[in-house]
Amino acid sequence: MNSFFVDAICRGLAMRLSKKVMLSVGLFIILVNIFIFFVIGLRLDHLFMKNLEDTARAFYKQIIITRAWVAMHGGVYVKKRPGVEINPYLPNPFIISAAGDTLVLRNPALVTRELSELSARMGKRFQFHLTSLKPINPANLPSPFEREALLALARHQNTRKYAEYTCIEKMASGQFFRYFAPLYTEESCLTCHGRQGYKVGDIRGGISILIPIQKILAERKKNILFIILGCVVASIFVSTFIFLIFKRFIISPLRRLESSADKIRQGDYASPIGYLKDDEIGDLGRAMEKMQKAIHRSTESILYSERKYRQLLEHSPEAILITDAHDTILEGNEKITRLSLYPVGEIAGKPISTIMNRNKRVDYAQPLKSGENSNLFETELIRKDGETIPIEVSVVDRFSTKSPGPGKIYYLHDISSRKRMEQH
Repeated sequence: MNSFFVDAICRGLAMRLSKKVMLSVGLFIILVNIFIFFVIGLRLDHLFMKNLEDTARAFYKQIIITRAWVAMHGGVYVKKRPGVEINPYLPNPFIISAAGDTLVLRNPALVTRELSELSARMGKRFQFHLTSLKPINPANLPSPFEREALLALARHQNTRKYAEYTCIEKMASGQFFRYFAPLYTEESCLTCHGRQGYKVGDIRGGISILIPIQKILAERKKNILFIILGCVVASIFVSTFIFLIFKRFIISPLRRLESSADKIRQGDYASPIGYLKDDEIGDLGRAMEKMQKAIHRSTESILYSERKYRQLLEHSPEAILITDAHDTILEGNEKITRLSLYPVGEIAGKPISTIMNRNKRVDYAQPLKSGENSNLFETELIRKDGETIPIEVSVVDRFSTKSPGPGKIYYLHDISSRKRMEQH
């Protein structure tokens, strides 16, 4: 398809070979660069997503480790202060210490939620959300994406197949990469969740991790623009480099040969051929040099033959007319002008009957074949002044001329004196 397109352009613009080649090379380089940078772009997008997944997975594992530590110790007690609320969903949400302080129990779920809130306030690098299809705390109800992931996990419950789900989600505060992975029921979880019917190994929910990617997408956009710019710059640079190489080693030698060919066309066979180096174009130059010499020899031979032909024509003792296959006069010698008073240039292109009266034709001998005329006959010549004189005509058939078909040579001899003697 690319080749058809280039040919169509080149035909339409009647381009020289150099422009055709450079257009083809330029288009090829552009297409190759587009393909290369497209593949690079796809690879960068893949690495972009993989990096987000790896980052989210690392957060997920860190959360799992933290939850495991809290669960292993049966929860963590913190001192009751302003802002520290008692969890109403726990059986024994607080205790009073010997010193009279109120110690509030923080179970793994609450630790997870408070760490997520703290992360959002401090760095806003990521947030995470604990959820389940059967949450004890209404705050842990799943979003549409989380619900879809939980249902998919439930379908693979018996296969024990590890699964994770990701998506790019647009929210009011921007775009986020969302990662979701399952939470499996462990022995320490049954204290709170045993009454919901869970047993060890069941998927009782999952952790959803949100990573803001607004800045990452902006950088990604810059990378795409940089890739496009790189594609354009690389295409221009490579095309220019190839053009300079092509011009130096191909276009310039060909133009020298073109100049030499033009000199040969003008008849200059003495000028040397412009490029004879030891390469393929040099081989072409040497072939042109041989052709130049051959044309020179052939031209000299033709000119020599032309001179001989002219000399024979002009030095003939008889008036001569040369006609084409239709008896149209092509040329004659000086003696025909003396005989007919017509300059040769005036009767050239006219039928021979202009100066020769065919009605007065008298053949000397019978033709060899029926329907043919004799090649030797008498007739009358009609001069420019209107006078007629008797002439003897000898015809040479099948004479080669520049016109299509065989021509003829007419030798005209004035026999006026002989006719006067015959009368006396």
